[in-house]
Amino acid sequence: MPATKMLNVRIWSLPCFEQEGMVWIWSGDGTPESTIPSLLPPSGFTIHAEMVMELPVEHGLLLGNLLDIAHAPFAHTSTFAKGWSVPSLVKFLTPASGLQGYWDPYPIDMEFRPPCMVLNEDLRLVLGQHERMINGANVWNWPVSYDKLGIRYRLWRDATERGAE
Repeated sequence: MPATKMLNVRIWSLPCFEQEGMVWIWSGDGTPESTIPSLLPPSGFTIHAEMVMELPVEHGLLLGNLLDIAHAPFAHTSTFAKGWSVPSLVKFLTPASGLQGYWDPYPIDMEFRPPCMVLNEDLRLVLGQHERMINGANVWNWPVSYDKLGIRYRLWRDATERGAE
């Protein structure tokens, strides 16, 4: 570094670039792929409405809600999960890119497109959870009644993946 007299000062850096308004950082080993998949909709896909909202919510609450499909049969019974049975195992199957996939046995195709996309019906719940967190509640370990089965399911799933009974 030119601003120091110490010759052994080094800076560790990560490969990064900007694409479609996002800064992509490669923290993996080896050389990153030369391209990131486009965030534009695929050919023949029509977006009927798109909205961006700044929300005063901790990011983990939203991501946890979106990635936890186990809560759908309990929390969304009046919308898309109406009539769904509760399976003993839910698989999220992903292609090599890892940014999209589908839930088996549920009929849901899902893509994670950073920064985050949320169904409006969840926002009221997440905003309330965020407010409780700001006021000192430990929302991560404070399940509501429908979450208890989801937590048991996740504990069972984790044990199954490790090969335990």
